[in-house]
Order: sequence, then C-alpha cells, then structure tokens
Amino acid sequence: MTERWASKLQSLARSASSPAEAFLLDSDDVRVHRARAELSQRRATALLSKQRDATDWARCQQRHSIARSLEKLGPQKPLTGWSAQGGKPTMPDGAWQDWAEAQTERVLDLMDISFLRQARMGVDISALPLSRSRSHLPLGCSVP
Repeated sequence: MTERWASKLQSLARSASSPAEAFLLDSDDVRVHRARAELSQRRATALLSKQRDATDWARCQQRHSIARSLEKLGPQKPLTGWSAQGGKPTMPDGAWQDWAEAQTERVLDLMDISFLRQARMGVDISALPLSRSRSHLPLGCSVP
C-alpha cells in the first residue's frame, strides 16, 4: 500500500510551469515603492514604542540544525549575517534591509539554509539578476 501511494505521488510530480518572475512586480513599480515606504514607516513607529518580541523557535531550530548537519551545510549565515544573540541581519547591497529586519529567526535561518543549498550546487543567488536567472530557480517554502 505504501509503495502504491508513493508511486501515485511520484506520478503527480511535475516541473514548475510558471517562473517566479510571473508573480512579482517590477522593482520600479509604484506599488513596490509604496509598500516599502509603509513597511519602513511601521517599523520606525514600532521601534519607538517597542521591539518585536522574541519568537520561540526551538522546534524549528532543531529541524534547521538537523538539515544543516545532514546536508553538511555548516552553521554559517552568509546571506543574512544575523546573530542568535539578537543582532540585526545584514543583507547584501540592494536587498530589502527593512524587510529582513522584520523577519523572525526561523525565516532568516531558512534564507541562509536555502542560500547554502544553492551555493553547493554552484549557484550564487545573490549575484543573479532577478529579472533573468533567479526567476527560474524553484521557490522554497519555509520548512527546510
């Protein structure tokens, strides 16, 4: 029964039919600029009133550690540079820093895991122009 189920699921697999770019707005779209400005304003207001509460991500952290260990990715955080001791992420030039600072530790760590996975395959996603090469990379979900 298990083999039949696995076989059935395998037969349903297919490649992505639409590139990620099809779901994204152009970087110079007025809606992108408006959303970034709103996020920055909300973040500035939140910083004046209170920092974001710490998120308990112990179960996720364990899954991430297992994935890093099994895939021999190591503990590096080359994309975000965030620190578990509460440091802010440091994204590459051109990245949306305000958005990164609003993310939880789980999301930041997964971004680094995904970056390391791509690097192991010889792809430096930070060097790819979004309009060309990145749009054909598979989009991950937030579980390693």
